[in-house]
Amino acid sequence: MTRAGVARAEVRLGHRSVALDAIRRAERATEEAPDDPSNGGQRGARAEAYQDIAEAYAALATHQVTSPADAKPHWTAACRMWQRSADVWADLRRRGMLAGGDASKADTVARELDRCKARLDGR
Repeated sequence: MTRAGVARAEVRLGHRSVALDAIRRAERATEEAPDDPSNGGQRGARAEAYQDIAEAYAALATHQVTSPADAKPHWTAACRMWQRSADVWADLRRRGMLAGGDASKADTVARELDRCKARLDGR
């Protein structure tokens, strides 16, 4: 299980502070991981990690004990992570390095980013 997966599990258990700490550790680990622009596999893994972190923030934002006021910063963070994931996928697509199986992942991230932005806009 990934660090972001651990965070989602902690959210489901209602351990908000533990979940947020796990999300932040996942974010830090992703930022510190090697990022070779010429390595499509490595870049794809980074895009997936950003997506996993976004999903963890979204889970925290939608958890039953999260108030609307507390949810907004989690939605903002989720959108930021989905944007980072979308940027990596777009870069891979632009450079012809997007693996066939990853095209659907890129499309999924784009849809989730749109949903997240709509949520922040109150739509």
